[in-house]
Amino acid sequence: MAAAATIAADPTPVPGLTSASAAVAAELPAAVAPAASAAAGTVTQRSGQSVAPTYTSALPDGISTGLVQPPVDVVYLCGDSHCLSGAWRVINIAGKQRLLQPLLITGLKVWHLRSSSNFYTKHQFWNAIRSIPHGSDIVVVVGEIDCREGLLAAVEKLKHPCLQQAIEATVDKHISVLCQLVNDHGLTVYVHPVPLVLEATREVVLQFEYALKRSVEQKLAVQAVQQIPGVQDCDSQLRGRLHYLDFSQQLLDENGQLKREFELDGTHLHPSYLKHLEAAMTASVLGAQTAATY
Repeated sequence: MAAAATIAADPTPVPGLTSASAAVAAELPAAVAPAASAAAGTVTQRSGQSVAPTYTSALPDGISTGLVQPPVDVVYLCGDSHCLSGAWRVINIAGKQRLLQPLLITGLKVWHLRSSSNFYTKHQFWNAIRSIPHGSDIVVVVGEIDCREGLLAAVEKLKHPCLQQAIEATVDKHISVLCQLVNDHGLTVYVHPVPLVLEATREVVLQFEYALKRSVEQKLAVQAVQQIPGVQDCDSQLRGRLHYLDFSQQLLDENGQLKREFELDGTHLHPSYLKHLEAAMTASVLGAQTAATY
């Protein structure tokens, strides 16, 4: 069924919604951007809440369908073009409907975000972050381009002695940015695993994901140990505000290949994968709520 959209009129622009995001969304299959007119820039925002498009769409089983009534609480989906797979979809997190609002940074690499970089994607990323309300929830999906071309190229150019050290250096930069998002911008951050779509780079992606997950867990473990009454350290806000969404293995079959249901265009995940994103975010939210009671 063709997607239809009725957008509430309001002059306030949506953070991160650019002509580039509209163009990329328009080029992808309809499954990626069911509300094409929403991607054109007419969805609005009021007081930290987006006014969601009202649309119907033929979504895969397990993903919320039907009419979406504004206002719907937003979860920002920030990163490279992989954020378009979930753009303008509504998922259910711990019993609450949430609209995935994209903040597209085309071509973004983790390595672009290092302190010494002056690349345009870094400026676009931080401008997008500054445009969203303090205290927002954000899913960060970045790293696929690093795994596809950046890491091995850096080793070939002798910037790192081996792939493992290139991964560790890049993950360190990633962790630093994630902590900034929590500590400096008051965001609750959900770390999206690097999409495992390309078979040629899957082994590199798996190594990168393992290092990233381990680093997030270590950061949280160290922070928990340092929770001393009356003492604040630089990571004192991380508990319950930084989450790794560990669902990549659920996208692979018994042979380590991407399951057919999650294939789309050979580069991006099909939106049907959102059922796993939804489950992982729900587990993180409920886990944080349980931890807060102790």
